[in-house]
Amino acid sequence: MTKKILAMLLASAMVLSFAGCNNESGNGGGGNEGGNGGNEGGNGGNEGGNEGGNGGGDETTTTPENTIDGNVDAEDAIVIWTWNTDIKTILDKVLKDVNPDLYNRIVYVNTGGSDYYQDKLDNILQDPSNKLYPDIVALEADYILKYTGGQNLANIADLGITAADYSKEYKYTIDIGTSPSGDVKALSWQAAPGGWVIRTDLAEKYLGTSDPKEVQAFFKDWDAVYETAKKVKADSGDETRLIPGYDDLMRVYQGARKNGWYGSDDTLVIDPAMLEYMDYAKKLNDEELTWGTTQWSDPWVAHKNDDSTLALPGCTWYTYWSTDTNHFGSYILVEGPQAYAWGGTWLAATAGYNTALKDDVAQIIKYFTCDTDFMIKINDCNADYVNNTDAIQDRIDNNIVAALDGKNILSDKQGETFIAFFKRSGIENINGNLLTPSDATLNSLFSTQVDAYVKGGKSKDDAVQAFKDAAADTYSWLKV
Repeated sequence: MTKKILAMLLASAMVLSFAGCNNESGNGGGGNEGGNGGNEGGNGGNEGGNEGGNGGGDETTTTPENTIDGNVDAEDAIVIWTWNTDIKTILDKVLKDVNPDLYNRIVYVNTGGSDYYQDKLDNILQDPSNKLYPDIVALEADYILKYTGGQNLANIADLGITAADYSKEYKYTIDIGTSPSGDVKALSWQAAPGGWVIRTDLAEKYLGTSDPKEVQAFFKDWDAVYETAKKVKADSGDETRLIPGYDDLMRVYQGARKNGWYGSDDTLVIDPAMLEYMDYAKKLNDEELTWGTTQWSDPWVAHKNDDSTLALPGCTWYTYWSTDTNHFGSYILVEGPQAYAWGGTWLAATAGYNTALKDDVAQIIKYFTCDTDFMIKINDCNADYVNNTDAIQDRIDNNIVAALDGKNILSDKQGETFIAFFKRSGIENINGNLLTPSDATLNSLFSTQVDAYVKGGKSKDDAVQAFKDAAADTYSWLKV
C-alpha cells in the first residue's frame, strides 16, 4: 500500500470518526440514503442523499452494529457489504424472482449508515480470513476513487465482464469506476444527473406559473436565481424562501468546475466556480434569502417538507428519496442554471473474493449494471434512473412515470416523465474525471471554511487559506 493511499485511508477514518460521534441519526446519511425511511416524508433518520450528512433524530455517540441477513456459514455464501437497504430492496424485489437460488445464497451486511461504512469496510478488507469478508462491495461517488486506486478491488475484466457487457452505461460512470492504470474496477446501476425540484402550488403563488418552461426562466442563471429568491421572500411576507440553506447549492456549483480538487501532480486546485460559490452563499445569507439550514439537519428536513421552501436543488435519487411524500404529485423539475451530477452507487468485487464463486459474483454485478431487463425491473421497483441507455429508452417509449408506493412523484404539469427530463439534462456531457479519491474529506474541509466566511466573520482570503492549511495537514503529500 502506498503512503498516499494510506494517508487517504487515515484521513477518511478521522472524518468518519468525527461524523460518527456527531451524527444525529441512528442511520446517518449516505450514498442514496433513504433505505426504508428516506421516502417517508423526510422524517426518518435515513435522510442524507450521497453525503454522509447529519440526518435527523437524537444525537448518538454509538456506532451501530452491522445488520447481517443470510447464512454466512454456507460454503457458497456470497457476502455483499453496503451501508443501507437500497441494494437489499432490489435483491428482495427483483433478484428473488429472477434467480431465487442466487438470492438465497447472499449474505447482506448493512453497516447502519454511510458515516460508518468506510471505517468498517477498511477494517474488514484487511482481514480476508474473516467469514464476513466481502465478495462484493458498494461504493459511492465521494470516495470510490480511494478504492479503485488501491489494491482491494478485482478488475471487472477478470470476472469475465467485458466492455460489450457494459456498453449501454453512461461514459462518466465508467470513468469514475476506472483505476488510474485504466482498469475498470466498479460498475454503477445508477446515473445521477441533477436538476431543481419545485413545488407547483408555491410556484403558482409566488412566481405566477407552474409551467416548467416558464418556471425555468426564474432559474436560468445565477442572477435569475438571486432575483427569484428576493421575489419569493418579499411576495410571501417572508413566510417562504427559495431554498433551505445556501449549502444546498454546493453540488450545483461543483458541476461548473473545470478541475477537481487536485490532478495527477497532487497540487490542490480551488476552481473559480468554488470561489464564486463562496460569494454567492454569503450574499444569500447576508440578505437572509435562505433559512440558513445545514443540509440533512433536522431544521433542513423541516423546511424542505413544509410550505416555507419553494425549491430544492437535487438529482435523480434526491427527487424520490429526499422529497416529501405528502407532496408527491405536486412537484415539477427544471434544469436550473447549469448541468451537474450528484452521487450514485457502484458495485465492485474485492481482490480477495471467493474465486470458486466467480461466475456468481460476476452474475450479480452484471444483473445490476449490464442486464437491460433486470435494470428495467430496478426502475419498476424503486424509480432509479438506471445506468443503461436501452432501459432508459424503454421507460420513455412506454411513458413510465416515476412512482413510489403507488404515488406519482411529479405533477401532470411536468409534461414529460421523470426519466425523459433527466435524459435531456446534459447527462452525456457529465465529466466523471472531476472526482478525486479524497472528495469526501476535501468537500467537508471546504464546507467548514465556507461556513466560517459566510456566517463566522472570517474573511474570504483567510477562509481560503484555512482550507489550504487543513488540506495540507490532512494530506501531507498534497501540494498547496
